[in-house]
Amino acid sequence: MAIKVVVLDTARLPLSVEFPPLALGKYDWEHYPQLRGDEIAERCGRADIVITLGTPIDASMLKKMTKIGLLICAGQACAGVDQSAARTRGAELLAFAESDLTTAAGAQDFCDRVVAAIDHYVLRCREPEARP
Repeated sequence: MAIKVVVLDTARLPLSVEFPPLALGKYDWEHYPQLRGDEIAERCGRADIVITLGTPIDASMLKKMTKIGLLICAGQACAGVDQSAARTRGAELLAFAESDLTTAAGAQDFCDRVVAAIDHYVLRCREPEARP
C-alpha cells in the first residue's frame, strides 16, 4: 500500500531545501507552493499525511481529509491547526513550532526531521500487521 504525503506551502522553503527520500518502498509526495482553501480539500482529501508550512488547517478542512493519520505543522502554522478537530478525526499531530524555515540550514533540518518522523510513524503503524 502506498502512502500519500501532501506538503502545503513549499514556497516558504528556501530554493536549495528538499525533503530527503522516505525509507518506504511505496509513497507519493505532492508538493504545492501555495493553495487556496477550496484547493486544499481536493489535494489533501486522500492524503495519509499532510504537512503544513503556513496554511491554517481548520475543522472543515480536516473533515474532508478522509484518510489523514498524521498532520505535521511547522513554525507559526502550528497556531493555525485545529488540534481538537485533528484528534477528533483520529489524526496524530506533530508540531515543529520552533522550526526556522527562513534559513536554508533551519529549513533543511526541519525537512530531515519530518522524514525521520514519517518513517517512524509508518513503521509503528505497520508493526501490528507484521506480528503473527
